[in-house]
Amino acid sequence: MKIAASSEVERLLANVRLTAEACLTIFPAGIGETDKKPAVVRICGGRMELPPLTPAALAPSPKTVLRMKTRGRLLVNHGGGVLENANLCLHPHFGCPYISGSAVKGIARHDAWCQWDDARKAGLSADENPDDLSLCIVDLFGFPTGNRELDEAAIHAGHVKKGSACAGSVAFLPAFPTTAEPGMLEPDILNSHERRNLVPVYFPAVRAGVEFEFAIAAAGKPSLFGDGASELAVGFLRSGLENHGIGAKTNAGYGWFEEVEP
Repeated sequence: MKIAASSEVERLLANVRLTAEACLTIFPAGIGETDKKPAVVRICGGRMELPPLTPAALAPSPKTVLRMKTRGRLLVNHGGGVLENANLCLHPHFGCPYISGSAVKGIARHDAWCQWDDARKAGLSADENPDDLSLCIVDLFGFPTGNRELDEAAIHAGHVKKGSACAGSVAFLPAFPTTAEPGMLEPDILNSHERRNLVPVYFPAVRAGVEFEFAIAAAGKPSLFGDGASELAVGFLRSGLENHGIGAKTNAGYGWFEEVEP
């Protein structure tokens, strides 16, 4: 039996400018293949604003703040949510796009692992000793690290004991844009190559040139690197955003960042 509440709610909300996140949430209700473009356009034109206090402003000292802007479009949480392979990470109350702290930590840790792996394959050097890098990674990101080879190297070097576990010494906070301006979101398209269904797939994306504020703060656990732990973590994060990208479709140029000139 067809539920009438959906059409009634749709009529009530027809003239209300919802947040972009609200538009995204109600997107799948009764949407057909040919209706997706106007629905995505509505999402991109949804109301959005910044929280009164961002995580970077609320973070206790010592902390390090990094400002980076998107070089191309950005897709975070593209495979999650109510839209399959067409979702976007939007704040549930304010509607603005943001990058979760777990995603920020993930790209920083990935870059740290890449540096450790490159140093290990290249052999020992004065400034990139793999043992020193493994100690740094364990201290900043915690143990286990998520990589078996790195875990074994840290145990072999005596940095941690086998079977132990510990949290990292720094906290990676969610990253928010510095402004919530109109046009921050724009419709994107994925062309279908299926002969029987040539209807393009539309989805929302964060446009290029949007500035985000990343913050890393002490997590309450003493670090071997003292107050410099946040700076070390920011170095990995900056390199990861510039050289690997964050989110979906990074091989196609999405999710890459460049540092904002002071």
